[in-house]
Amino acid sequence: MRIGKQDNALTAIATSDAETITVRGEDLCEDLIGRIGFTDYFWLLVLGRRPTRAQAKMMDACLVAIAEHGLVPSVQAARMTLAAGPEAWQGAMAAGLLGMGSVVAGSSEAAGRFLAAVIARAQADGTEIEAAAIASLGELKARREKVPGLGHPQHSAGDPRADRLLAIADELGVSGPYCRALRLLARHAPDIYGRPLPVNVSGPSRRRSSMPAGPSRR
Repeated sequence: MRIGKQDNALTAIATSDAETITVRGEDLCEDLIGRIGFTDYFWLLVLGRRPTRAQAKMMDACLVAIAEHGLVPSVQAARMTLAAGPEAWQGAMAAGLLGMGSVVAGSSEAAGRFLAAVIARAQADGTEIEAAAIASLGELKARREKVPGLGHPQHSAGDPRADRLLAIADELGVSGPYCRALRLLARHAPDIYGRPLPVNVSGPSRRRSSMPAGPSRR
């Protein structure tokens, strides 16, 4: 796509003409700017609809919980790059983004996929979620694998961020089978693994939503 004046430029998300800019069917200037918060706008961009009040509050809570993530590798890479080249902020940002991988940033996705697998197993076998959770934990233990969404090196008695997110989900009435599966995993994992394995922030921050599998980017 060339920069500058374009004829009938559009995507499945937005389009524009000489007078207006339209995002997901809404006028950017008249309907959105100054009338909608960033979390609501982000939801609209990705899903094509505005969130409910409960969905927006839950999303806000998750973003606040994970915005500051300590001195993880990606943060250290960004800081060290900035120290070496303070005139190039974009280099530091790129270093941080390149340092985002499956171990830290990808842990929420892994937790979400695991929860989905536990629930799918229960549905396929015609059993309760608890039975599927116990069986899944046993298989992970046999393979000497960690439990996605559980365990924390510092908060061994319980990750306070995860506890707060789950409490907010309960308060907002959005707790569902995924929260239940997560809590059941946390209940049985210590006995199966023989050590404390509390829910960490990756678990509740990646509860499955109604997001479609592949939002259009055309």
